[in-house]
Amino acid sequence: MRMIGLGNIFCIYYVIFKSKRTIDVCVPRLSSDALAKCLVKVQQQNGSKTRIIIHKSNDLRNLQLFTLNRIEVKLIKSEVRLEHEFIVIDSSEPNAMILLGNVCCGGCWDKMECFNKAPTILSSEKSLVGVMKQEFDRIWNSELY
Repeated sequence: MRMIGLGNIFCIYYVIFKSKRTIDVCVPRLSSDALAKCLVKVQQQNGSKTRIIIHKSNDLRNLQLFTLNRIEVKLIKSEVRLEHEFIVIDSSEPNAMILLGNVCCGGCWDKMECFNKAPTILSSEKSLVGVMKQEFDRIWNSELY
């Protein structure tokens, strides 16, 4: 398990770009144009199945971009807000990885200084990947959200 320091944005981009099959993103907000463009580019180049869970908010400017590029999006309408951020990459592959913590930077992904405020953890620990994949699927398949 590693904590990513300066250069988080490049590390996150690299890990996402290296995906082969799946990218599952769970964030409270996704207003970052940089992260949105990264996910779209990977979808176009690698054909990775990409799913995003975000809390319904007034800032849905990237929603059309995702829809046009066959990226599935689930909007959480519940009063209970998502408070955690994580990305699960290639969960069923031997090289599966997760990013936990500061993966979207609360909407300021475009600003490098954001990443100094909270850690991002990168892990390939199979048990942790499995737990986070289960959590993603639980939220994705839930009728409560």
